Formats: sequence, structure tokens, C-alpha cells
Amino acid sequence: MLDRAALGAALDGVRTVVHLAGRAHVVDRRSLDLEAFRRVNVQGTRALLEESAHAGVQHFLFMSSIAASCGKSEQPVSEVTPPAPVSAYGVSKLEAEGLVRQLAAGAGMRALIFRPPLIYGPRMKGNLLRLFHLVASGLPIPVGAVRNQRSVLFVGNLAAAVLAVLGDARSEGTYIVADPEVVSTPLLVRAIARALEVPVRLVPVPTVLLRLAGMFGELASLVVPTGISASAVDGLTSSLVLDSTRLRRAGYAPPHTLAEGLAVTAAWYRAERMQVA
Repeated sequence: MLDRAALGAALDGVRTVVHLAGRAHVVDRRSLDLEAFRRVNVQGTRALLEESAHAGVQHFLFMSSIAASCGKSEQPVSEVTPPAPVSAYGVSKLEAEGLVRQLAAGAGMRALIFRPPLIYGPRMKGNLLRLFHLVASGLPIPVGAVRNQRSVLFVGNLAAAVLAVLGDARSEGTYIVADPEVVSTPLLVRAIARALEVPVRLVPVPTVLLRLAGMFGELASLVVPTGISASAVDGLTSSLVLDSTRLRRAGYAPPHTLAEGLAVTAAWYRAERMQVA
């Protein structure tokens, strides 16, 4: 992202940029340094913006994250919700958003910013891939007592939203983008199991014990990566519902349901496991 010559060459003749590159997934607490996120997500975005302006790019869509707004919320989150990021990743994304607005305006580029929640689909990484692994393993899953509501986003719907706003010259500014179906963690686990065609058993472990396990797992990650963290557990137990009314008013309608998106994802997942085997 900081190789100006490579960026300039890639942008030759380009009029529209969709900026998806960024530092997001980390394996343990030792990788959560804010400056490491800033090098890619802020300084890299600045480099791409400046090279885009030099190349005459007219439309710039930045894929931010709902993490730039908040980590969890009991109330629906929209574009007007005051930003209060709680992670280094979220802070870096919010700072990059400010650069997009500032530098794009100075260069006469149309700036678009998307804030998606957890994205799932083929080639996904992170917490949802780990959840697929857990469901596929057949082990009991300790989320039976969780009572939350979460917004998620199928990558096919995200792609459709990108095309929708880029195709509408009136679209600009920040958009919350999420699937209309809101799910609890137990409901999501059962839906994944149906898509994978495997049985699932949910164990009703109190939420406070799950959060304690996340804290201990995070402490252990200081010594050896465990894949367990307080933030991962918080994502499974807390609520975060997004209000994408502004995007729908721009004419966007998601083409895929949760069941359809999970079916596509499950097909990819099974194919990947067969290749590994």
C-alpha cells in the first residue's frame, strides 16, 4: 500500500477505485498495535488517495467497517450515530474515513464510504470461519443461553451494494450496509448447521462464563496464539444491529437471503475441506 510506483502503475487509465485492502485479521494480542494498523489502513489509504488524484480518478469507494462507529450497541446504529471505536482497527478505519472525505473533496473525486458488519462468504477469514469450523466439528457449542441480535452481511450482497451506489451518480458520503435479516448467535449457528447439513448441539452456558473464558484466552495469547479472545467472545454474545435505511433509499435491494448466502458459503467450505483432505 505504500509503494507509490506500483499504485501509480495500477491506476493508469482508471476512473473508479474500490479500496478494499487493509489490515484486519490478527492472530493474537501481540498483533494489535495501533501504529501497525495505521501504517496500512491510514497511511496506505492516503497513498492510494493521492495517487488516485494524480491519475484523475473520479469515483473513490472506501470499504471501512462498522468498527469505525462502535463495537456493540443495544440501539440500531446508523450513519448519524456518533463514532466511538473501541479497537485499534476501528480507530484506524475512522481516521482513514476522514482522509477519504478530505482528500477526495480537494481532488474533486466523488467519495463513498461503506461501513459493513461481519462479512461472510467464500474465502472468508476471522471469527465466522472459526464458527464454521466449530459447527462442522460436531462439538457442543456453548452459546445456547446467548440472547443477542446481530447484523451480518453476505459478500454477494456487499458486491451488489457497491455496484448500486457506483451506478447512481447521486450517491455519495457514508453508508451503513448490512443484510436486512438480523440474527441471534444461536440462530446463526443453527442456520450454519443446516447449510452444512450437520447436526448441532447448543449448550446453555451463562454469558458471564463465556466472557471470562475470552479474557483468559486473551491472556494466554500473550504467550501462545489460542484463537480465543475477549473481542471474539464479545462478538458472539453482544448485540449490534445496523440501520441501512439510507442505502435502501438509494435504490439498493439485497439479492440474497441469509439461507442463500450460507448455502453458497457452505458449498465453498465443503470444497475447501475436501481439497485439504
